[in-house]
Amino acid sequence: ATLGTALTDEQIYLLVRYTHNIYMLYDGDNAGKKAAIRGALLCLSKGLSPHVIELPQGHDPDTFILEHGAEALKARIKSALHIIEYYAQPQSTELGTSERIEQLLDAVRLIKDPISKELLLKDISEAFDIRQSTLNQKLRLTSQKDAPLATPGSHLDTHQEERYLLALALRSEHDYYLLAQELTEDYFYNVSYKKIYKFLVEHDRARELEAPATLLDAIGDAAVRDSLADLLFEDLPSMRFEDTLKQVKIRKVQHDLDELDRMIEKNPQDMEFLKQKEALVREYRSMTKKVVNKILH
Repeated sequence: ATLGTALTDEQIYLLVRYTHNIYMLYDGDNAGKKAAIRGALLCLSKGLSPHVIELPQGHDPDTFILEHGAEALKARIKSALHIIEYYAQPQSTELGTSERIEQLLDAVRLIKDPISKELLLKDISEAFDIRQSTLNQKLRLTSQKDAPLATPGSHLDTHQEERYLLALALRSEHDYYLLAQELTEDYFYNVSYKKIYKFLVEHDRARELEAPATLLDAIGDAAVRDSLADLLFEDLPSMRFEDTLKQVKIRKVQHDLDELDRMIEKNPQDMEFLKQKEALVREYRSMTKKVVNKILH
């Protein structure tokens, strides 16, 4: 229950730990409908699957149960429509069709996973009987218009393993400490993820993992704060923190070997570089051998 206040990112973050299926149940008056729609659109933008439960005008959840019983409310929950289906109904709001589609696209635009985004565009296309190509074009045009200028190494679609590693560490105190102990900022090549890592480990923030609003409030850099908020809501594929950590470590050794090869090419007589490469090759073989053995056994 939001206890009379608007649904917040922190509340959604807590819900994500238990389910991706969200049911919005507010009062049956216009204010309640608007609050349900607002909350559902926010959940949709985080990659969740929100549904809207409708109550008759003049009823709130308490009065509805008292008058009609718990089974009647369960039936309403069972028949609740996904926000896209619900918003496709003209009677859902006083807004026109174009405005409702715009609001749905605003939410879809914030979703990181391209497959989820494409599937939602298909649902909007079918619900509103409008061509998906038209929706894609609209989404691309508005995304290009609103997109900030990129800086070298800052694009968040690069170095996905860094993104997954940070997102996993934010979900577990044990993994958070492991991240801080096992890595340094040199393991992160994406500028944004490097900044997030530095923020997370410069102080012990384990307790703040359970209070994401407090964690976000501690960041002065708005771009870093937005990136960290995205990680808190990241819909992760099935993976283990330890495996992702190993992947990042192996990648670092590969990168260091490439750098040493360039140095050796410039200074072929420098025995120190050759010794460093020999040590790194042994380390690399040891790390990859463990990965292969794990796969085989």
